[in-house]
Amino acid sequence: MGQHTIDEIHSQPDIWRRTLEMMRGAAGPLAQLDGYGQRGPVLFTGCGSSYYLALSAAAAWSRFAGVPGMALSATDVMMYPECHFSAPMQGTVVAISRSGKTIETRDAICHLKQILAWQAIGISCNAGSAIVGECDAAVILEDAAEKSRFTTRAFTTTLLTALLWAARRGLLELEEELRQAPDLAARLIERYEIDARELAQSGKFDQYIYLGQGPYFGLASEAMLKTKEMACTPAEAYHSQEIMHGPRYAVGASTLIVVLLSDGGRKWQLELLPKLKGFDAQVLVICEQAGPEVREHSDWVWELRSGLSDYGRMLLVMPLVQLFAYYRALALGKTID
Repeated sequence: MGQHTIDEIHSQPDIWRRTLEMMRGAAGPLAQLDGYGQRGPVLFTGCGSSYYLALSAAAAWSRFAGVPGMALSATDVMMYPECHFSAPMQGTVVAISRSGKTIETRDAICHLKQILAWQAIGISCNAGSAIVGECDAAVILEDAAEKSRFTTRAFTTTLLTALLWAARRGLLELEEELRQAPDLAARLIERYEIDARELAQSGKFDQYIYLGQGPYFGLASEAMLKTKEMACTPAEAYHSQEIMHGPRYAVGASTLIVVLLSDGGRKWQLELLPKLKGFDAQVLVICEQAGPEVREHSDWVWELRSGLSDYGRMLLVMPLVQLFAYYRALALGKTID
């Protein structure tokens, strides 16, 4: 059961290495994007996992590229463009689609091109797809293509590509950090796969909540989706403090709360941890390094120990939460792939 899925999760460090090599140099696929995204916002859009990826990509773009980034679901662009755009408004849309066939994403970029004359960039695993055909430029990630219906390595490889594009705007330190990600991820998978399987098989949970801030909110949302898709079980994602404004009343002893502890959100997230334990929730913290204040108020801690910045280590979180969702699905007898 689920051989494609687990193979694709395990393959991520190798796929990232190959992608990093492919993107290098003046003739790499990202070089063709140098003339794009210079004026107006850069809108990252997609559906499902691609939309959650867009949330993280847009946050990183705003931080590093010198041009505002934004993220919208392709369905919202398609149905309510007047809520977000007005003519004349210059911009660039980045269409994210693993298959390149997502109808809503195709319609969204066609609208922006036709009504506002925006430039369109596609990022996909399928070179001959409808979305790529509508775009002015495209980056094709064939090595990241998947047989499983669950998006894992396509998500992280596309996010890596978006981060590398942002880094090309002059932040060489981020690019250097990203080059360390494959080896770090390989070690983390080896270190925590057994822990992820044992936690997933413990059978103590009936709902899951993922908390993240800034660029980590998109990762929390994707972790939520993987749990719903694979394990067919209730899961939610919130900005960290939002759990205190209503959702806390649904938290109980069988709730697993996964906190993606980040540098930017650290102060407030550390203040939140004892409150979560006060709700009798079970808490897993994924962080760069855990001090006493983390260990005291959590049940499990997975440390990245990467030495990278908030943005450089974003990729490292995803294989761990993907492994948990996969093994939870197996523990519940769900069909994977």
